Amino acid sequence: MLYDFKAGTFTSLAVNEDAYGYSDSCAWVLDGSTGLSGRNLISGNGSSDARWYAEELSRYLGVHLQDVSKPIPDILSDAVAHCRDEFLQKLGDTEYTRLDVPCTLGVAVRLNCGVLEYAAVGDCRIIVRKTDGGVSEIYDETLCKLDENTLNAGIEASKKYGLPLIKCREYMQEQLEAVRLSVNRPDGYIAMTDDPDAVLGTLNGSIPAGEICDVCLVSDGFSQYYDLFGLEPNAADFIEKVSHSDPENMYKELFAAQSNDASCDKYPRFKLSDDATIVYFKLS
Repeated sequence: MLYDFKAGTFTSLAVNEDAYGYSDSCAWVLDGSTGLSGRNLISGNGSSDARWYAEELSRYLGVHLQDVSKPIPDILSDAVAHCRDEFLQKLGDTEYTRLDVPCTLGVAVRLNCGVLEYAAVGDCRIIVRKTDGGVSEIYDETLCKLDENTLNAGIEASKKYGLPLIKCREYMQEQLEAVRLSVNRPDGYIAMTDDPDAVLGTLNGSIPAGEICDVCLVSDGFSQYYDLFGLEPNAADFIEKVSHSDPENMYKELFAAQSNDASCDKYPRFKLSDDATIVYFKLS
């Protein structure tokens, strides 16, 4: 069973678009993303379409992820179909484009017959520490590479125009839109949005439960702790710190580091800070 959980979702923004959940056999972290047009088509003040989408996905997983008769990618596909149908019903006759539609990345794990099954959609991470001391990090690197190219365009604009990177969004907008439009296409990355079939091809696998000591699921907003700001040098040291620390205190450390680089020049990123979500647990 999964036990000894530590979990939380944190943000400095007005709306937190992440979600998470767990039980004694399953856990998941979801990272919602608003459409690049900035339009909220079904949400009122104080919320966003991306928040609705991530929370609706999370509710679905809370009910269905424990169904071991279906592989996790199939359940994620069913969840996307459910959210798509709900979204379209709420949308009614409102016209929209692909840049209006929110999407969600995420990771999910499930204990089933002595193995820990997993699926990883996008750049959320599954960090697995094994009983022999080895640590593996599971995620889809595709979006990371696409984002790196976009950030490089921003860095070039920053140098050319003498602006801090945080002020160079307009010089990255065209590439940001191209990346978003590549969702669930051969030249792009897989995301949970409006195409249930695409999620069937997401990264997935299993690990014998007896080989695992503990596991940490993080959104990319929390993985910045080690993979961008170097507050721990790697995933192995990160999961060790999580095992004996309060996640909220770790988030405060991360936000302090982000605030000390408000220009985003030293640690290149698209915005000052992102929603940060974590679920940690042990196995028995």
